[in-house]
Amino acid sequence: MTNITDGVINLLQCPLTKQRLVAVEAKVLDHVNDKIRHSELTNRLGAIVSDVLDDGLVNASGAWLYPVRDSMVCLLTDEAIPLDEFATVDQEDIA
Repeated sequence: MTNITDGVINLLQCPLTKQRLVAVEAKVLDHVNDKIRHSELTNRLGAIVSDVLDDGLVNASGAWLYPVRDSMVCLLTDEAIPLDEFATVDQEDIA
């Protein structure tokens, strides 16, 4: 779980979709980091993601993951990681 408080997370939104953000599920983060370790994950620009994530925030539709490294959220759209192939966040948890 991220060190970012729920109050702060509630103020953030996905810069691509303007949807609310939530903490990524642990199983999704583990799978993402496994892909990163094997150089099999790219960001929105198509660049290989090389640094494992401490945590992440996902938009409400579960389409984009924003990396958290050293307790800092990166909301740059180019750094967003598409989650098409990963399990998505349960929509009931977001409502």
